Parts: sequence; structure tokens; C-alpha cells
Amino acid sequence: MMHLMKFRSLAIAVLASLAFSAHARYMGPGAVAIPASAATADTRMLGKVVQAIVAPDDSLVMLEGHIIQQQRLRSGNAPDKFYTFKDDTGSVTVEIKPKAMPAQKFDHKTPVRLFGEVDHGRYGAKIDVKRIEIVKS
Repeated sequence: MMHLMKFRSLAIAVLASLAFSAHARYMGPGAVAIPASAATADTRMLGKVVQAIVAPDDSLVMLEGHIIQQQRLRSGNAPDKFYTFKDDTGSVTVEIKPKAMPAQKFDHKTPVRLFGEVDHGRYGAKIDVKRIEIVKS
């Protein structure tokens, strides 16, 4: 019984420490300071922007390329979650919530891998990003 209680306490401590791990943010053109938080996601299939923008809604994708800019609203205010992602086949708007950001800071020159879902809306396709990884050179 005592071992079970120790195990539960240890498990709770480990899970709590994971929930408070630090994550970085995009630091390139148009960057806006936003709070960072934890992220998790599943493994997705590799694809290209040109394939993702014509894929069915809710298709799972994994894209490699660069986040080249944080998008700005016409009023000049920057939404904290919309960016332009580009690979060698084209570009697409991506929605990235703070919890999906990697632990390392990155900018428009940093190669990244995005894991997410295709979302077709009124203004065309976008990718709802669940996780970002920095691609090691």
C-alpha cells in the first residue's frame, strides 16, 4: 500500500512538471510577444504545401519548410496565431496556438516541421498546427 502511494505521488509530480515545461516563440518578421505553454501532438504523414491545400478537410499533414512571417490584420494589430508557412512547392496560412510552439526560439531562416490538420474555410485552406519541431541541419 505504501509503495502504491509513493508511485502515485511520483507520477503526479512528473506529470505536473511536464505541464509547466517552457516553450519558445517565433522571432522573425512580424513577431509579437505571446505567452508560451506546453504542447503535444501525434505523428503525421509527410506532405507538401501544394498537396495540403487541396487535401480534404481534417486531413493530417506533416510539412517541412519555414515560417516566413507572422500575419497582421488590416488594422495593424498582429493576431497571435496566424503565420505564413512556405516550402519548395508554395505557401499557406497556418494557425499556431502558443501551446504548439517548440521549446527553442526560431525565426524565418529556421527550418521547421509542422504537424497539423487541413482546415478549409471561407478564405481557402489553412493548416491548424498541433506541434512544431525545429529541423536539425
